[in-house]
Amino acid sequence: MNSDGTKRIASVTIRRGRFFRKFYMYLLAALAGGGAIYALDRVAGQNLLDLRVLQVGGIIAVILTVWFGLRSLWNLLRWLMQPSETLQLFNRGIAWSRGNQYYKYGWGQLRTYRDSASGVYPFGRKLLQWGFLRLTMQDGRVLQITPRHGDLRRWSSALRKLVARDLGDDIASQIRGGHEVKLHRRLKVLPNGVEVYNEEIDWADLDVKRRGNKLTLFKKNVKGRFEPVHTFDTRGLDNVEGFLDVVSETLPNYQRERFGRTGKTGKLDARGAGLA
Repeated sequence: MNSDGTKRIASVTIRRGRFFRKFYMYLLAALAGGGAIYALDRVAGQNLLDLRVLQVGGIIAVILTVWFGLRSLWNLLRWLMQPSETLQLFNRGIAWSRGNQYYKYGWGQLRTYRDSASGVYPFGRKLLQWGFLRLTMQDGRVLQITPRHGDLRRWSSALRKLVARDLGDDIASQIRGGHEVKLHRRLKVLPNGVEVYNEEIDWADLDVKRRGNKLTLFKKNVKGRFEPVHTFDTRGLDNVEGFLDVVSETLPNYQRERFGRTGKTGKLDARGAGLA
């Protein structure tokens, strides 16, 4: 931690030179596979081994040669097109250098955040990843974290904690001003609650639960029980963390008996005109 209280949470440096090393390695492997194909073809012509064995060996050699060749080409393209870069997350913001470009933003300058990352993680280990973590800043610049930056679960976990409060403050500020905040074309945050598929649910009748990549909204029925209204995939929503931050501080003010709360606190009361 620096003397000003700035603490680095996560970082990664991607050096361009590693792509050339991978290109060279995979190229040698592809050439070796090509040599194996040639050797098997020569052996087949001399009838030294069973033809079926040679055919199986030839198929395996072709598959490996094509695979290594494609990997070699992919890394060559990355070496030619991708500059070196360094990404750093701090408790106060994000810093990103790429080639000769350098960007630095505080979390208060973040406009929208979307976590669209997915992957296959057998036994908790990274096998395959796709998707992105997208940060859109107030000046319109888009910063995107992708699988090339490492384990997306690690980045997602860090960002959830870092951006929640500032995004929540921004949502609360907008709805205090009487504006609606759109998280999805079918989900909006309103001054008096939320709108889900054109159905308005007041804060007093709302509950929200998140399980993994699923966000479920509930509405209180006439018997006082909460029934599910709709479940969204969070990978298609903007500012989920900010929304949950607002919900966690707002619902207790509208459902005091349920939460056992007295007095007014929370984003919509303590930081502006009270809505409860």
